[in-house]
Amino acid sequence: FKAAQEMSNDSLRELIEINERLKKVPRSYSSEYFMINKEFHLKLYENSGWSFLYRIIEQLWDQIRLYRLFYPFEPEDIEVYLHDHEKILNALKSGKPDEVQKRLVSHLKKGFQNIMKLHKQKIGSKE
Repeated sequence: FKAAQEMSNDSLRELIEINERLKKVPRSYSSEYFMINKEFHLKLYENSGWSFLYRIIEQLWDQIRLYRLFYPFEPEDIEVYLHDHEKILNALKSGKPDEVQKRLVSHLKKGFQNIMKLHKQKIGSKE
């Protein structure tokens, strides 16, 4: 995971600060959580040095925002995601890019699965 290998101490500190801000967001403020969470992820990806890929990921986040308007974060899910962020940050601090990648992929899968679960619930409630 290139971003983990290229990350400066300043960028790591910024990621930690962003995550600390995320922890302080009231769990019922899904929209605010989303925006700071996006900031966390984009800060992580910007260290890859791949500007084209970064722009694509940024566009994907903008698309995900539309889904999160219909399927907001549940408070209990936010706790899980914050725990995942801690695992990602710990792997970064330890200088383990493979572990960062593993944790990040797992984290992103949880987010996707969560959106799909909420979508199925919403569809099921209309039938």
